[in-house]
Amino acid sequence: MDGHCLLLEEVVNLWDLHDYVFKMTIPTYEVLEGLCVVKPGTELASFLGSCNLQSGKRRDRSSSIYFITVGERGIVGMWDSERAVCLYEQKSSDVTVSSDTDDSPRGFTAAVILPLDQGLLCVTVDHQFLFYSLVVHLEEKFKLMLSKRLVGYNEEILGITFLGKEEKFLAVATNLEQVQVYDMESMSCSYVLAGHTEIVLCLDTCVSSSGRPLLVTGSKDNSLSFLPLNKMLL
Repeated sequence: MDGHCLLLEEVVNLWDLHDYVFKMTIPTYEVLEGLCVVKPGTELASFLGSCNLQSGKRRDRSSSIYFITVGERGIVGMWDSERAVCLYEQKSSDVTVSSDTDDSPRGFTAAVILPLDQGLLCVTVDHQFLFYSLVVHLEEKFKLMLSKRLVGYNEEILGITFLGKEEKFLAVATNLEQVQVYDMESMSCSYVLAGHTEIVLCLDTCVSSSGRPLLVTGSKDNSLSFLPLNKMLL
């Protein structure tokens, strides 16, 4: 990494490997699981450089190292080593958890920047692969958009049902508290529907008295959940 080394836990420590000199500590305020260094000349480096210019503080950006962190919060953060600041952070996590208990699995375990400016790949605790694309945003300079979700671990499948008039989506109940909705064409997990604190045992579709399509789920937590289906699933 051009003579520098980054070490992480709840902080990122930067070392100069040419002189074996400790440079700085950057606090991240969460337990980190993965770190990616953004290569100069890439689209992502260009966006992060523009964020630096917007800050109004002039510094020698040639010595800056941009890097991405992921950890227990399930939030992607992008940092500038020279200023020791977070230039971008997701406003919400795409990782679904069943509860806020301390022993509930959550967050990312690894991340890698995809080649040829194809975006970012993050791996969750429950073996899901989340693919992010970099898109221009009106309110922000840019943002990460979840473009695909691949589920690598399902355990026992307890129930399935097709969604939509043309049955383009398949809702699957496994030994999880969430329902996974797959796009039948790409078999990507397009949606993860939450609402229970125990595993979902059964699911079906119905239409409310007002004519609104619903996904009905029954769970081991002794509750039923009626989830309105958005326009994408109809």
